[in-house]
Amino acid sequence: MKLLRRMLLINWHYMVHELIEFAPVTFLTGKNAAGKSTILDALQLVILGDTSGHYFNKAANDNAKRTLRGYLRGEVAEEDDRIITLREGQFSSYIVLEFSEERGRNPVCFGVVFDCMPDATYEWRFFSLADTLPDFHFIRDGVPLDIKGLRTWGQQRKSRFEMYESNKRYQEVFLARMGNLRDKFFRLFRKAVPFQPIMDIAGFISEFVCDVNKDLDIADMRENIRHYRRMEEELRVVKARIQALEEMEKTFQSRAAAEQKIQLYEYLLDRAQLAQREQDLANLQQRLQACEQEAAQVEARLAEQTEARERVQARRDDLLEERAKSDVYQRKQQ
Repeated sequence: MKLLRRMLLINWHYMVHELIEFAPVTFLTGKNAAGKSTILDALQLVILGDTSGHYFNKAANDNAKRTLRGYLRGEVAEEDDRIITLREGQFSSYIVLEFSEERGRNPVCFGVVFDCMPDATYEWRFFSLADTLPDFHFIRDGVPLDIKGLRTWGQQRKSRFEMYESNKRYQEVFLARMGNLRDKFFRLFRKAVPFQPIMDIAGFISEFVCDVNKDLDIADMRENIRHYRRMEEELRVVKARIQALEEMEKTFQSRAAAEQKIQLYEYLLDRAQLAQREQDLANLQQRLQACEQEAAQVEARLAEQTEARERVQARRDDLLEERAKSDVYQRKQQ
């Protein structure tokens, strides 16, 4: 499948030289007159290979009056029955789209070049290049190549470059190189860009989906669509419930993690208190042991003192008895 990668715009409405990058899914957003339709119209011109311009600005307004000449000249306003343009004289304009397969394989460019004359007339040529967009963007010495200059440059690329003399031939090559698309691709593309509701659903299905030429009964299909929408609503409710359950699970996991942390902190606190008490007990035991040793020493000293006292008392008694028996004491008493 070919994917749109880049778009080159040179002298197209407000844009003098712009290179736009595209992703697999790209959204164009902006205020009114920001240039969204300008880009879409350039895209349509190259893809459809149609220079009539009847589809211009259909994505924004069904009653649009934009013209190809207005895009090329850069018409911006009307004053005193005179149209004000951004570009005058002779110049060339380019719109080039670069496509490639996934991962950038097999690149190919499709584009159109316009030679605008001073008398406001113009001519064009569609072309293709079996390569990526050239780095010089078809500009030499600050001036875009005209049709003749582009043809001369393309001839150097031999079979990789081709310029088409008619829109029809370009459209055939475009469909072939984009995957052998059928002509109805252009009709389908025209329906897709304006973003208009499809009123004739049966006709749309028979023309672009089922490829049949008879009337279709789409009652069952409508019922299937309604059933599908109900299923979508139920799916939305289920997804909301799943999301709520996931949030509850996250909350529960957070709570469980917090409880686990609390238990860990309580364990660490109890363990610290136990270690402190064990240390206090060891200190008390050491003090008790020291006190017991001190008490033993005191008891030993007390026993020694008691024994010494008893010896002194015995000595005293002996002396008293000896004194009492002494003649000197007896005479003294007498």
